[in-house]
Amino acid sequence: MKEYRCTRNSPYGDRTPGYSDVRARQGHYIQAHTMAEAIHEMERRFPHDRLGFTVHLWRDEARQLVS
Repeated sequence: MKEYRCTRNSPYGDRTPGYSDVRARQGHYIQAHTMAEAIHEMERRFPHDRLGFTVHLWRDEARQLVS
């Protein structure tokens, strides 16, 4: 199973650091088999969030950090 770093797009307006720099956002670390599964989990956790999510592979199946 992989680990994905997911962030919410909605709380970041165009004048905030998280708008263009995802490193400035609060990350949610989701264990999932696929990116789609990680997005589905974020949708479950934040059902009213309509602006979507940004998802990046954080650790691969060997638990190695991915840059």
